[in-house]
This record gives sequence, C-alpha cells and structure tokens, in this order.
Amino acid sequence: MVRPAAAADIPAIIAVHERCWRISYAGIADADAKFARPRAEWERLWGEILERTRVVEADGAIAGFVVVGTTRDADAPPGTGEIEALYVDPDRQGGGYGRVLVDAAMAELRAGGFRRVTLWTFQHNPASRGFYERLGFTWDGTVTRDEDGPIVRYAAPLT
Repeated sequence: MVRPAAAADIPAIIAVHERCWRISYAGIADADAKFARPRAEWERLWGEILERTRVVEADGAIAGFVVVGTTRDADAPPGTGEIEALYVDPDRQGGGYGRVLVDAAMAELRAGGFRRVTLWTFQHNPASRGFYERLGFTWDGTVTRDEDGPIVRYAAPLT
C-alpha cells in the first residue's frame, strides 16, 4: 500500500535512496560524490519535499518511494506533472513496488488535473529506461546533463 511519507520515514527514505545510488547506479553515477553532504543536510532536503513524497512498505520497512509534483521543465506544456524521483530498494526491485508507486503517482497527478507526466532518468541506465517503457512512457528525444551525468526525459499521457 502506498501512503504519504511521514517525518519518521526520512531515515529509511535516505537509506533506500543511497542504496539505489550505490547498487543500482554503480558504474553510471558517483554515489560517493552524491552522498558526501552531511546527514543533517539530507534530512533537511527531504523535509522540504516530504509533502510530495509517497512510500510503499514491505515487511514493515520502506521498500521504495516516489516524489510527485508540477513539472520543473520550462518547455513543458500546461497540465504537465512530474515524477521527480522514484526509487525501490535494490533487494525489492522486480517485486512490483516500482509499478505500484508509478501507478499511485499517476493517479494522484490525474486527480490534480494534470494531463501529462514526465520524468528524467540516466541516459546510460537501460534497466530504468526499460522499466519506464514497459509502463507506457516514451523518450521524447530530450537529452541534457545535470550534476550527475547525462539524463533523458520520458513522458506519458494521463488518460
């Protein structure tokens, strides 16, 4: 079951986030650089987006999370929402948690009046790209680079 994240979930969210970077992104992105900032800084950052964060649990632990909101892309048409982050603990990947989180995010965005959803993923991450494509997302041809490397934008209608 997907539920809104609570302040008490922040340590588990940070742990899942870091495990994904260290395991799922090995060879793609620099986890040491990403997680060099102090723990208190991560807690503050998660506190700022907690209201837009949803979690899914398995066996009493956070198995994954999703962050949703209005798109941050200046070139997006009106009515575009965004999945800003989606992470499932590497030990739980393939268990349906990612799909449940995406479905919940899309339902929430749809209920909020959005007609389209976008997300960004690493260009050189075939596992993530394949996952989103299986869920009906398509790469819209946009490639850019952020502080962690080259990323590509995917989009899907919210119908």
